[in-house]
Amino acid sequence: MVSRENLVTLGFVLGAFPVAFAVQELTGQFLYSYATVIVIGVVIPTAINEYLNAHDADS
Repeated sequence: MVSRENLVTLGFVLGAFPVAFAVQELTGQFLYSYATVIVIGVVIPTAINEYLNAHDADS
């Protein structure tokens, strides 16, 4: 069974690559597209998972 954390992370990682490709095409800057992958694929799902874990612990 796949955990909620894995589903959240997978969804954001899969969404990060098309967005990063669009950023690369629009700006021509690899650094911006790399930062997009890091923010959307790592930072945001980590923050969401931490929030959901804290919310579950309170219940």
